[in-house]
Amino acid sequence: MCRIGGIAAVAAVVVACLLWLVKDRISGPPRIPLDEPSPFRPPEVAGEPTTSESDDLSDVKGIGPVYRSRLADAGIVRFAHLAAADPETVAREAGVSARVAEGWIAQASRLDRS
Repeated sequence: MCRIGGIAAVAAVVVACLLWLVKDRISGPPRIPLDEPSPFRPPEVAGEPTTSESDDLSDVKGIGPVYRSRLADAGIVRFAHLAAADPETVAREAGVSARVAEGWIAQASRLDRS
């Protein structure tokens, strides 16, 4: 009887560890509350381009309509914004890994014409 109980306890610990490892995939990425200002939202300055004047971020491989929308919500609408961004913050805002964000930033640096 003790052997079966020990096996069940080990199995429960293994399952708990696996759930802890994949908790971010289950619950999704953390989101920034809407009442906090985005670190990417550029200040409104006369002569500066507005968000209506944006680059087509879908020129960056891996950015489609969903990620473009998430980045726009964070204030990233130009290649220059993405090129100057921190990979961890881009990853958090877009809901991707930091490695993917680093690739986007590198591509945006090459595409930035400002």
